[in-house]
Amino acid sequence: MQVIKERPILMSGEMVLATLKEKEEKTQTRRTKGLEKINSCPDGWELVVVFQDGLARFHNRITGEGLNIQCPYGGYGDRLWVKETFQTFRKDTAEEANNKFIAGQNLKSVNDLIAWGNMPSGHGELGILYAADFGSWAYNTDSDLKPWKPSIFMPRKYSRILLGITEIRVQRIQDISEPDAQAEGTKYFGDIDYSRGITYRKRYSELWDKINAKRGHGWANNDWVWVIEFKKVEAK
Repeated sequence: MQVIKERPILMSGEMVLATLKEKEEKTQTRRTKGLEKINSCPDGWELVVVFQDGLARFHNRITGEGLNIQCPYGGYGDRLWVKETFQTFRKDTAEEANNKFIAGQNLKSVNDLIAWGNMPSGHGELGILYAADFGSWAYNTDSDLKPWKPSIFMPRKYSRILLGITEIRVQRIQDISEPDAQAEGTKYFGDIDYSRGITYRKRYSELWDKINAKRGHGWANNDWVWVIEFKKVEAK
């Protein structure tokens, strides 16, 4: 009998929204974590096989070395709980209500914030706000919502998205297909216009560089990545 494991995974606000959509516009994610040795010379390695438990086997074209790498996010049937940018406040504190006044959204009280954030009401309860729900404005200099807590600091009990892994693959990042690029939720990063050559792959390459180029994993490197397909199994 398989033991289901849970592991955390970080998501940006746009990707959180795409995952929360009823039609699940984001059902895939690509990550380089754990593949550092392979990606120090990505052209020197070839993939042999990927098992559904997340174990990938590689072969070095030059030295003949074999290398097994376990996906740090788990395997088929395991679960991922999403960490996102957030903050907390006490719902019955008038000062907190004033501090969280949101210009232009007509949210002038803690009760309004509770309704906006889909939080249960209750005197003295701890309220949770998710930055993704408020859009990019939440980060502007004139926003009264700050300061936000970075997603890396989110504890498990505040996570509202739980995902079940349905497939694990490994590929070079530039091998992503047009349908798979769409499944990454890239519609949130600009319109698609095939007449002008603006495809989901192009939008995804831009998104990839925005997140990963500064880490040394730019699109041009064509690194190896884990391809994790998932579906929502629980909403909190």
